[in-house]
Amino acid sequence: AGLAAIHAAGIVHRDLKPENVLITDDQQVRIMDLGVARLTELSTALTKEGQFAGSLCYAAPEQFRGRSVGPAADLYALGVLLYELATGANPFRHDEAAAVMRAHLEELPPSLDQREPDVSLFLGALVAKLLAKQPRERFDGAEMVRATLEGGESSPWWQSREHAVLQSRARRVRVPVRRETPLYGREADLARLRAAWQRARDGQGNTVLLQGEAGIGKSRLVDALLQDVDGEDAQVLYGS
Repeated sequence: AGLAAIHAAGIVHRDLKPENVLITDDQQVRIMDLGVARLTELSTALTKEGQFAGSLCYAAPEQFRGRSVGPAADLYALGVLLYELATGANPFRHDEAAAVMRAHLEELPPSLDQREPDVSLFLGALVAKLLAKQPRERFDGAEMVRATLEGGESSPWWQSREHAVLQSRARRVRVPVRRETPLYGREADLARLRAAWQRARDGQGNTVLLQGEAGIGKSRLVDALLQDVDGEDAQVLYGS
C-alpha cells in the first residue's frame, strides 16, 4: 500500500531495503527515505575495499543496464525483501560488488517455497514474479500486488495460474523413511494402493486406511506409492 501511494504520486523510490522500512510502536509499516538519487545509490554501494555495502543487494536488473527505472524496480526490491523475510538470507548477496550485480542480472534464486517448505506455493509464485528479470514480467503495479496478497489463494491472479504452477512443480512429498533397500514382500499391498489410486483417477473417490503396529512399514508402503505417482497430476498432503 505504501508503494502504491508513492507511485501514484509519481515517485520511484529506487532504494527500498530493510533500513528504509520501519515498524512503528503501533505496528504500522512505514517506508522511509524517499527520492534517493540513482547516481547516489550506486556510488555509495561500494566500500574502499571493493566489498558489497548498502542497497546494491536490492537493486533491480534494469538499474545496472543503464535503462530508465520505473515503479517495477521497486516491486523487484519488494520481492527481495519478502524473500529475505521468509528465508533469513538475501538471495543475491555476495562478497564482491561485481558478483552481486551479476546475480541480479543472470541468476534465478531457488523458488521461495522450495527453499522454505512452510511457504505456500502461492507466496513462492508471487515472489518469483516480483523477481522477474524483465520489468514487464512483474506485476502491473504495486496496487495489484497489494490486492493479490490480500486475496491470497482466492485472488484472481492465483486462480488463473494455480494449475500451471502445480503442473510445473510436480512436487512429490518426501515421507521420512529409509530407502536404502527395495521394498520386499509387500507387492499385494502396494497393488491394492495402486488400484485405489487408479479408481481416484477415474473419478471414484475413496479412502484407504493403513493400520498396524509401529515399525511394520506402513510409511514405507505409502512412500513407495508416492514414488509411483510422481509426476502425475496429484496433490499430496503429508503430516507427521
